[in-house]
Amino acid sequence: MVVEFIAIIISLISLCISIYILTRNKAILVAEKHSLILKKKYKEIWVYFYLTNIGEKPTTIKSIDFYTKNKFMPKTTILKVIDKTIIGIGEELPTSPILYNYEPINFPLLIEPHITMKLLAKLNFSNENIFEKETRNDNLQYTLRIKHSNKLFKKRI
Repeated sequence: MVVEFIAIIISLISLCISIYILTRNKAILVAEKHSLILKKKYKEIWVYFYLTNIGEKPTTIKSIDFYTKNKFMPKTTILKVIDKTIIGIGEELPTSPILYNYEPINFPLLIEPHITMKLLAKLNFSNENIFEKETRNDNLQYTLRIKHSNKLFKKRI
């Protein structure tokens, strides 16, 4: 009887440890909005945001979508933003302002642990009425939906 009780306790402890190890090592995404720019000429809204994997395992991004409050999904183009600054030497060569380079992203995209990427989402509202309706609001917020490694990440940014 005592041996069976000790065996049950040891099996419960090992089950708890294995669950802890499995949940500790998963990928965890964090998204944070940097800025938002209206491009009225092109009927586009540009959303700069940071995407970080703070987990212990890499994750594979399968798709990134943006939705409005009315569940409208504009045509979205995602680009990787690369900040580049040329540092000058001395008084004759001043440091340049930040130069932005853009790279297209191909899905699936692998994000390693503890990596932050700066991304640009170009939300194209081809219909002018929908664009005007969306830009009338002072509080421009969108639902970011990321499908990654058989999981779904949603955040309002």
